[in-house]
Amino acid sequence: MMNSDLEDKLFERFPWAEAKDPNTGEGLGYLTPCWCGDGWFQLIWNMFEEIENVYKAKGIPINVVIWEIKEKYASMQTVLCKGIPEIIDITDKYEKLSEEVCESCGDKGSIRDMFGWLTVYCDQCFKNEIE
Repeated sequence: MMNSDLEDKLFERFPWAEAKDPNTGEGLGYLTPCWCGDGWFQLIWNMFEEIENVYKAKGIPINVVIWEIKEKYASMQTVLCKGIPEIIDITDKYEKLSEEVCESCGDKGSIRDMFGWLTVYCDQCFKNEIE
């Protein structure tokens, strides 16, 4: 799970990415869950900025519900519940970019097999993890 200080920075800058109650749609007062390492913080920040820019270019309020952001099969998966179709291209772009960014530190990484679990690590973080 991402460091709570980093999640707080994202939530402060992108309040529209607030976690929502699945039954009522009410905001829960914190960022949608980021079930990934700190190394993907900048990817998420950039993705959120691009999502905002699409809405601004269309002149409409940001109306996105992100259920979660998680690591799965060595890439960043963004699970959307609500949004305009154009943001699918953005989330797909960042899913692909995440496959080359160390999930732990944010440096250039590659997909590694960690005892049957695929994830993205740079050489140093991979070495640290297996030791």
